Amino acid sequence: MYPDNYQLSNPAVRAEVEKLYGGLVDEVGHTNFEFKITGGDRYLGADGKIYSSTDNSWIRNSSPSSAHIKSNGSRAVDLRIQLNNKTMDYKIIQRAIKSYGGSLRYQKGFFPFNYYDGHHHLYIPK
Repeated sequence: MYPDNYQLSNPAVRAEVEKLYGGLVDEVGHTNFEFKITGGDRYLGADGKIYSSTDNSWIRNSSPSSAHIKSNGSRAVDLRIQLNNKTMDYKIIQRAIKSYGGSLRYQKGFFPFNYYDGHHHLYIPK
């Protein structure tokens, strides 16, 4: 388990999340921002639906090809990152990732503004 009890079984993803936090502190110059895991590992149920590995809840709009899914490597994490009560601009996050030489990426077409809650979906490419 990880903060807020989200399951992140891939050690590379866990390490990247920790490095990202440090990179963001360096990038914005303080720790006065929200950084919260809102989605972790998932699995494909026998019924063909996708469920959270954290609480076994059905993830309605998840795809079988999602990098969150264990059989796909558990390579993704969802994060709520807010600065001044607004979703942090993805360019700041990309600069932070670049600053520490990270491998987290935004999946094409899945930037924060595509999600109803503004979370950041980041993953490690294969």
